[in-house]
Amino acid sequence: MKKLIKMFCCLLFVCFFCGCDSNSDSVGKVEKSVPAELEWMTDFEQVKARARAENKPILLVFSGSDWCGWCIKLDREVFSTDEFKKWAADNIVCMIADFPAVKKIEDKLKQQNEQLRDSYNVAGYPTVLLLKDDGTVIARSGYLQGGPAKYIRHLKVFIGAAK
Repeated sequence: MKKLIKMFCCLLFVCFFCGCDSNSDSVGKVEKSVPAELEWMTDFEQVKARARAENKPILLVFSGSDWCGWCIKLDREVFSTDEFKKWAADNIVCMIADFPAVKKIEDKLKQQNEQLRDSYNVAGYPTVLLLKDDGTVIARSGYLQGGPAKYIRHLKVFIGAAK
C-alpha cells in the first residue's frame, strides 16, 4: 500500500510540475504557428509605407485602452486571441491610435492621434477603420460580439468589397 501511495504522489508531482493536464485534448495535435504578439504600429506614415510595401489594407483602431470598457472587451475577445493574431499577421497592417487616461504617451504621438481622430471624424471608442494603403477609408466598424472568427469574417467582407 505504501508503494502505491508513493507512486501516486510521484505521478502527481510529475504532472503538476511538468504541466500535464488530464483535461487536455492536445494529444496528437500539431501546434499552429502563432505570432507571440501582433505588432500594433503607432506611426501613421510608417503604417502606410508598410501597407504599400506589403500590399495590405490597414486596420486602424481608435481606443481608450485603459478606460474604455468596450475597447478592453474588443481587445480581449478579438485582438489578443491567437486566431486573430495569426490572420492579421498574414492579411493586414495594424495600427492603434490610443487615447489613454492613465498611461502616458509622447506628445508627438498624442498630437498625431488627435489629428487622425479629427480627420476621420471619430466620435466614440472603439472605432475601427479599415483603410487602403493611402489612408482612404474602406469601412468603419467598432465592437462586434462573437469573437475572432466572426470579426475576421466581418473584415474579410470589407476587404473583398474593396478589391
